[in-house]
Amino acid sequence: MKRIFWTTTLASTMLGLLLLTGCAAKPLPPQKRAVSNQAQFLESQSSTEVMVKATGEGETIARAMRDSELAALWFVLMGGNNPLLQSEIEKSKFDTFADDFYGNTNRYIVSGSDIKSKRIMGDKTVVERVFVINTGLIREDLVTRNVIASVEALSEGLGAITVTVLPKDATLWSDTQYQAAVDVISEYLQDRNFEVTVLKQAKESNKIIQKAALLSGVVDPMYSLAMESGSDIYISVNLDKTARTVAGTEVKKASVTLSAFYTATAKQVGASSGYSPERAVSGYTSITQEATNDAIEKVLGQIQKSWKKEIEKGKLFKVVVTAAEGLGQSIDRAVYDAMRASCKGVKRNGASNQVFDYTLQCADVADAMGLLDKIERNYAGAGKVFREMDSGALLVLKIANSADDELVIE
Repeated sequence: MKRIFWTTTLASTMLGLLLLTGCAAKPLPPQKRAVSNQAQFLESQSSTEVMVKATGEGETIARAMRDSELAALWFVLMGGNNPLLQSEIEKSKFDTFADDFYGNTNRYIVSGSDIKSKRIMGDKTVVERVFVINTGLIREDLVTRNVIASVEALSEGLGAITVTVLPKDATLWSDTQYQAAVDVISEYLQDRNFEVTVLKQAKESNKIIQKAALLSGVVDPMYSLAMESGSDIYISVNLDKTARTVAGTEVKKASVTLSAFYTATAKQVGASSGYSPERAVSGYTSITQEATNDAIEKVLGQIQKSWKKEIEKGKLFKVVVTAAEGLGQSIDRAVYDAMRASCKGVKRNGASNQVFDYTLQCADVADAMGLLDKIERNYAGAGKVFREMDSGALLVLKIANSADDELVIE
């Protein structure tokens, strides 16, 4: 009888252990994607690093913290107003390599904070953390895997993308904080492989270019300077600085507004303002740089997004044609026909008796000299075509009987 009792007890114990083992929670599988997909941009710290605040959620604190890392990386790749992956094609290509990126967050996260806030939501823990993400390294890895195109690839066969930086108005030329902003902008542009021209002092633009700008309906003298630089795009910089006293301490704040335009058309392609926090600092340089970091990161994303669409139709050129005295209106039709024969995209912006202003978009021309060659071959009117000036995306021509014929600009 005693033996039967012990046998029964042993069997019951083993059954209980089996039941307990079966009811124990199974280990959760490794997390490969963000659950929350919640994050927000805080600031751009440099041309290659941004700071974001990300939310993570999970069954445990450890899972929630891991989710916040994935959410931060997701935000840089696909979230917000300026993601690295901007088209559905890019996102589709990324799917093939998604595990490489999300499974290797330590490669891209420069730093992650402790938990900033924590709450319980049902059976999950929700945390907030702040991260610094190396967007430059992510961008390099995306280019290497052919997920996104490099700046060079975007302009392949059409020359490098050139950008001119200049102030909103002439009063900023002498402002030391303007130079601080320009230094930051130049760093960002160069790190993204744009060719940069910084106009450092005011000068009077060419009278022919001034006339062409007026014919295009633009009276801003800075636009004439941008045209003369021949850049594909120009960025206009404006600054604002304020100071006030708080609890007996003077605090300063800076804001920077950037506007980007296609030089050939004066069409705006991007705009953003950046703001520094109020700080007790001796000067404005450091906070101006902070504000510029914030603004240029957003504008560059807008420029690249627009350029990807625009470049499919070809490179934009501003072409100004001047006529020697005595030719004038007699060459108007011949000039128009030559433009149409040279490029598919032709817009006649305006004309006077001696100046004709055009915007051309050419799919197979890399620079102004290449365009000049086509126009010379296609022009069949009176006189001959002579080059007065060429600079990147700007071509100024003279039609005259001789290269020595004088121009009289009204």
